[in-house]
Amino acid sequence: MRKVFNFNATSTGPATVLGNFMIQQYSGSFSVTSHGVNLLSATFSEPVLGSGNQLQLQNVSFTKGSFHFTSDINGLAFELNHPLDPLYFVAFFDVNPLVGITDGTFAPFTANVGSAFTTTGVATPELSTYAMMLLGFIGLGYAGCFRKSRAS
Repeated sequence: MRKVFNFNATSTGPATVLGNFMIQQYSGSFSVTSHGVNLLSATFSEPVLGSGNQLQLQNVSFTKGSFHFTSDINGLAFELNHPLDPLYFVAFFDVNPLVGITDGTFAPFTANVGSAFTTTGVATPELSTYAMMLLGFIGLGYAGCFRKSRAS
């Protein structure tokens, strides 16, 4: 399965230095698609934190953050947009050249991309999951009745 990752971001304010960390506000979007199916997309307006050879776009909050997710996968976007304890990271590893500020913004860089998305919202199972569970219970009931009738 061929997956395509697209990422666009624009700085929306000057970069600042806080100790060993650099921080800058960005807005943009990213998407992961496969054969025209939207696996996961998001728009965002978040700070990018940087130090050494790593940058990280992040949202950690206890309310709906400034990420907005969409997906063709049933229930996924709802879970990630759920207002309970979202935790989102898009990290840029092996940044080359090392993170730096030029003219008030992060210098151009290339990097490998990784991500983590979690939420404590309640998952909504697909109908097929309920159907399989129902068939399992029916099968257990049938097996119990069959065993009882053979024991007699």
